[in-house]
Amino acid sequence: MNNLKLNRSLYLQQHADNPVDWVEWGDEAFKSARDRDKPIFLSIGYSTCHWCHVMAHESFGDEALASQLNKDFVCIKLDREQRPDLDALYMKVCQMLTGSGGWPLTIVMTPDKRPFFAGTYFPKETNVNRTGLTDVLDNISDLWRQDRVTLFSNANKIIQNLVEQNSLCITEPIDEKTREAAVRGLSENFDSIHGGFGSAPKFPSPHILLFLMSRYDRTQEDTLMNMVDKSLTDMRLGGVFDQLGYGFHRYSTDESWLLPHFEKMLYDQALLIWAYSKAYSITKKELFKQCVYDILTYLKRDLKGDSNLYFSAENADSEGREGAFYVWHKSELESLCTKEDFERIQKASVISEKGNFVDESTKLITHENILHVKTEEDLKILNTLRPTLMRARDKRVRPSRDEKCLTDWNALLSISLIEASRYLDDKELLKEGLSILENLEKKVGSESSIYHWESDEEAFKPQLLLDAASLGLAHVLAFKKNCKIGHLNRAEEIAGILKEKFRDEKGFFYMSFEKEDLIVNQIESYDGAIPSGNAMVYHFFQSLSKCVPQSAYLQDAETLKANFSETIKQYPMGYTFWLFADEEAQKKEELKCDTDLKVK
Repeated sequence: MNNLKLNRSLYLQQHADNPVDWVEWGDEAFKSARDRDKPIFLSIGYSTCHWCHVMAHESFGDEALASQLNKDFVCIKLDREQRPDLDALYMKVCQMLTGSGGWPLTIVMTPDKRPFFAGTYFPKETNVNRTGLTDVLDNISDLWRQDRVTLFSNANKIIQNLVEQNSLCITEPIDEKTREAAVRGLSENFDSIHGGFGSAPKFPSPHILLFLMSRYDRTQEDTLMNMVDKSLTDMRLGGVFDQLGYGFHRYSTDESWLLPHFEKMLYDQALLIWAYSKAYSITKKELFKQCVYDILTYLKRDLKGDSNLYFSAENADSEGREGAFYVWHKSELESLCTKEDFERIQKASVISEKGNFVDESTKLITHENILHVKTEEDLKILNTLRPTLMRARDKRVRPSRDEKCLTDWNALLSISLIEASRYLDDKELLKEGLSILENLEKKVGSESSIYHWESDEEAFKPQLLLDAASLGLAHVLAFKKNCKIGHLNRAEEIAGILKEKFRDEKGFFYMSFEKEDLIVNQIESYDGAIPSGNAMVYHFFQSLSKCVPQSAYLQDAETLKANFSETIKQYPMGYTFWLFADEEAQKKEELKCDTDLKVK
């Protein structure tokens, strides 16, 4: 057993029994690499990652391959949720070198943290589709011994490229043409048959939908809401939504939202609450309103911790197999239902002996079925049988849960619930959003610092941009709802932290200046599964400026937007949270307070 068992990260604990001599990220690991003159093998993942489990079983649990790793490398395991700054940095390297990314993330680098090789999942042995890890390690070991000059030269070029990406071109701010270009691109990528954008794998991408809805508020273009309505409806009815226990799985492996990648992430639930509640405010579609409450039911039941903050994720796997908790054999459903009820559910969910589920890893038909429906009427049928099926499913072995309470993800949930309370006119949603905000401040905040995550009553220390920006925005939105001056004061305090500890003339760094163990501290702008830190700062400052007139926040926001405008104009579809925030900034707001507040 290596020493990972003592780490608070569930992901690292999952690798404690590997024969690989894993060590944690830190000075000791890099000193060992220098002393032994060995390269670093860095493996990054997270506890609910299916392909991380596959690679752990195939490769890291294999004695022969572990011996190869232990002999030729110093091996570091890193939890991406614990250190998203390091994950984002080395993911950028992987995307630069391979054109794609994902988890597990595999990086090989020098003892001074300069990467020269990157990839994602590797099988143990080479096959027709992928080079095996055994061959990868052999090749790298040979190069380390025989041609280290080339490896170092490649590493230096990678570092130079990363530094250059932090150098931004200041141009004119984002304009109407940029927003129109984003709409055109999204329209061309829209799947009119199944909803969503692009082909498989298909992600919910709620900030795309938020941008389209915010633009609809201003333009009243029906095509915008048609894309939103179709996407949100088909997602809710499809297998990507857990029709029994509620909550969204991470993404769909097919185009029709049927076959999910089964892990459930807190950030998805948060952002989708925001999107569904806003969609209801426009369409008044009951399916969207109910979906908000269904997601919250799942969160409170399965992800809420004793600290009244929410855990980060649930695993895709249980009993050693992805989706085992969620899928059904036809015979099992027949045994649980009356003949009449089974016929109804069979029609609604297309249940068959062959099954509609295909295992993602093996691509084999398992004769199992994922519950989904085609229409809202079918959903009513399934809902009548839900209590019976839930009782049966609750007897199964549940997927494991990662009990980290991440600052940024909880702040996103607070933001979403406060916004949902406005869209649905529901004080209970506001109460829950404010409760999260209050408990976050107890755990990870101070007047001068905001820490990344809390677990076992202890805060993890790195200060990251998205944590502070999301927490600041939550306080602004809370102030707009209840007009308590404490929220505004705290928002301004956080704005000060951002300017003092993160700001560069080009933008805001991923990590504060206080803890610097990165080869390059990135200035990140791309909106991925969650909004980028700089996009969130922009939305925070724009929102704050409307609460504090005659302040510098508006100019701060406009300068930040101008810095990134050239990047955004090149590919506006990759910056939809920026564009959402920009659409929101165009709206005139009148702050209405219940009490007279003299705002300085």
